[in-house]
Amino acid sequence: GPATRFVRSVAFEIQGLAQRNAPSNTGRLRNSITVDMGTPGIIAGVRASVGSNLVYAKPVEFGRRPGKMPPVSAMEFWVRRRLGVRGPAVRRVAFLVARAIGRRGTRAHPYMAPAVRQARGFVEQALRTLGEEIERGWRR
Repeated sequence: GPATRFVRSVAFEIQGLAQRNAPSNTGRLRNSITVDMGTPGIIAGVRASVGSNLVYAKPVEFGRRPGKMPPVSAMEFWVRRRLGVRGPAVRRVAFLVARAIGRRGTRAHPYMAPAVRQARGFVEQALRTLGEEIERGWRR
């Protein structure tokens, strides 16, 4: 119905904006941003969620406080790809990067929150359309 179309269109608009906003090294974060429309009939009403299931999606969006070092193994791919390090030095450099992140944290690179703000005009128009569809349904 109209509510499902509204929620779906807003969710996919936010997904597209978030994908464009997401920083990209390999494209994995961008490609992981999906829309989940939930299970119909389980909950009254319609819902959708937009986001990523990647472990590093949240630290990218919000940054990371100093304190705990990320796993060195998680940094190895980044060190090879971003820094071009090869061979046995990869593990050593990955450790140094992980230690620096543990000491200093990382700064935020928001991509979801700006997408929601950028979608405001789209949502307002979609709400007008939803209202018109509901009104047409009442007149029948």
